[in-house]
Amino acid sequence: MSYHINIFKYYIQSVYNIEEEGKKDQELQSLLNIGDNFKKIVVVYDHFIKWQDEDGIIYMSIYDFLLNEESLRDA
Repeated sequence: MSYHINIFKYYIQSVYNIEEEGKKDQELQSLLNIGDNFKKIVVVYDHFIKWQDEDGIIYMSIYDFLLNEESLRDA
């Protein structure tokens, strides 16, 4: 008998402001150094529409992250 268990794994980085280019690079370096295919998410303290960059990193607002129960699954 075999069992299949769905396990979801995410890497989440939180940042207050990602506007400055040097700050963005600093905050993303730890995520870019991870060599697997799990979702990598940056949670930002700001209102904006969720988006994904060319490295596959997903950016979402803290409000979506905290108030939307499906935010990680929908990412």
